[in-house]
Amino acid sequence: MGDDLSGRVAIITGGGHGIGAGIARSLARRGAHIAIFDVNPDERAVAVRDEIRNLGQWAELYEVDVTDSGVVNTAVNAVGRVHPVIDIVVNNAGICPFQDLEHITDEMWYRTINVNLTGMFFVIRAVLPYFKKQQHGAVVNISTVSTRIATPHQVHYIASKGGVDGLTRALAVALAPFNVRVNAVAPGGVLTDINANVEEQRQAWERSGVPVSSGSWSPIPRPGTPEEMGEAVRFLVSDEARYITGAILPVDGGALIV
Repeated sequence: MGDDLSGRVAIITGGGHGIGAGIARSLARRGAHIAIFDVNPDERAVAVRDEIRNLGQWAELYEVDVTDSGVVNTAVNAVGRVHPVIDIVVNNAGICPFQDLEHITDEMWYRTINVNLTGMFFVIRAVLPYFKKQQHGAVVNISTVSTRIATPHQVHYIASKGGVDGLTRALAVALAPFNVRVNAVAPGGVLTDINANVEEQRQAWERSGVPVSSGSWSPIPRPGTPEEMGEAVRFLVSDEARYITGAILPVDGGALIV
C-alpha cells in the first residue's frame, strides 16, 4: 500500500501535544518510527511516546526549543545516531498568543516569529545533511487557513504563518535536487490547547475594535481533531503523494469556500 510507512523515521516538532500528537499517532499506526521534539516533555508527551512504543515502533522524546539552533542540531544528530536515515520531518511546533494589535509587545512578536517560522528553518537546516546523503525525504510544515481568513487578534501569528507558506514553496524548490518533497497542511479550527481559551480570544478581538461577524459557518460545522490533521500529513509524506510538492493543503471543514 502507498501509505505504508513501515521502517521510516519521522521527526515531529511539538509532537507531544495537540496536532503534533495526532500526527505522531497517525504516522506510527502506519509503521513509522517517531522522534518527538517538544519544548514541554510533560506526562502527556511521555504518554504519546509510550503509546507509540506499545504499537511496536521505536519512539523517543527529546526536549527541544526549536528557537535554539544548537539544541535543534544536537537533537537531530541524536536521532541520526540511532537512525542514520531520517525520512520524514513534520514542522508542527507553534504558538498563537491571542492579542489585539495595540498590545502585541516586541517580545510577543519576536517569540511568535521565532517559534513558528525560524524554528522550521533551523530544523530543516539541521536535517539537510541527511537529506543530501540519502537523496530522499518528505517534509510537511503546519500552516493555517488564517493566512487567508484574517482576524485582528492574530496579526503576529498570521504574519509568521504567511512566512511558513513562503518557506514551504521555497524549500520545495531548494530541496527538489535531493528528491525531497515539501508541502504544508493548513488547519482550520482544531480542538487543541491553543484554542481552548475562547474567552481570551473574544476579549482580544473586542479590544481590536473590529466588529465581530454575526456568525461563522463551514460545510462541515464542527472543529477538526488532531487525528484528522495527522491523516492529512500521513498522506503527504506517503508514496501516494509522490507527485505532490510545494502544495498547501487546507484541512478546514470547507471554511475557505464559504
